[in-house]
Amino acid sequence: MADYFVDEFIEPDELIQVGDNLYGVIYMATSAGDNMPIYIRVDDSSMLKAGVEPDMVFDTADALEEYNGEFVFMEYQLGYSEVMTLAEQSQANTSHDKMLSITQDQLEYNARHYGDHYLDLDMQYAFGLSALLNLDTVPTELLSETSWYKSHPSDAARAWAEFSFQNEEEAAKIINDNLAYYKLEAGQKGLAGEEINNLIADLNTAVTTGKITKPEANEIIRNLGDSARRKLMGGDSVIHEDFQKYIGKIQETRGGYSAAEMLVLDYGGPLLLDGYKNNGKLDEIAAKLRLDIESGTSTNETLIKEDLQKAADVLYPWAKGSKYSGWAGSFESLTTKILGQKTLTPTQLTNVARQAQKFEGNYQDFETYMYKEYIDTPYIQEEILGAAADKLQEDVSGVFNASTIYRR
Repeated sequence: MADYFVDEFIEPDELIQVGDNLYGVIYMATSAGDNMPIYIRVDDSSMLKAGVEPDMVFDTADALEEYNGEFVFMEYQLGYSEVMTLAEQSQANTSHDKMLSITQDQLEYNARHYGDHYLDLDMQYAFGLSALLNLDTVPTELLSETSWYKSHPSDAARAWAEFSFQNEEEAAKIINDNLAYYKLEAGQKGLAGEEINNLIADLNTAVTTGKITKPEANEIIRNLGDSARRKLMGGDSVIHEDFQKYIGKIQETRGGYSAAEMLVLDYGGPLLLDGYKNNGKLDEIAAKLRLDIESGTSTNETLIKEDLQKAADVLYPWAKGSKYSGWAGSFESLTTKILGQKTLTPTQLTNVARQAQKFEGNYQDFETYMYKEYIDTPYIQEEILGAAADKLQEDVSGVFNASTIYRR
């Protein structure tokens, strides 16, 4: 058995030298029954045992290919130290399995970011033929003969495949720029969730291969993270079918909710706000406000205010045409005084609105009820005792004054 490397490394079938580089050779069986050599460069000479010599030496790759016959010189993308260590070896994971797995992972990565043509068998044959012809890139002439190229419906996808094969560095820069752009877009829209990175990668691929445009991708981002907006736009069907799998897997945006709550409180008070939270109307208002921001208009906000005033007029008909904030302040101030507090809790504010509605804005009836409602509170008790003490003092003072007046 071959014994070229120190113990922590798996032994290859052969050790050869091509030019100045040493290679471990692994033979892999093909479907035709042949043994195809895979050349893994020895990237660190300290891996080798002392005094080891290569089995064969070739001055050039051409000389090696001439010796091999039908098999070309195909150097593996990773070095020997990265793929052939015993530390990562198990019965279920041989060195061959690992190399194939790494290759498949790389193909799947390329397919995710560059396009599905990387997983197409016909395209892989085009890669192989380009290698046989000693070409640096896959020429259009070869691409155009593949079944993928002929059957693919998008001119943009074919153009991207040609560009990415023939301009690898430029294509990688475009991919990285696109990924950064969609991460920024998603972040600005408040999107999150465990599937967000997959979504961004899929959006990038769809745009670069021509399945969708960049504006369409932006709309997908907005609608996936905003079910209320999606509903306004026509439902789940507004999202491209390839991206409907992400519905419910992207965290909802909260943008516009604070503004929506403030508007509803301003016009209809806490009663209307509670109702709108329960029936989903608040989500709709928030979504419409977000649409205004996107379009740079206030059209939706104007319509929202009109609808809110109508709802307020139904809740408080005696104050028709007025906003809740315009008349509720005196009722809230009175209640604050009755309770001896500086501010009211949300529950107390809701009670103020409910009682003001019950007594149809009658201030005196409201005041009487509130004193009865909170009669057991410390502040009211103190007021009652204080008033009683004042009355007693007046009565006693009157007695003594009278006795002084009539003393002879």
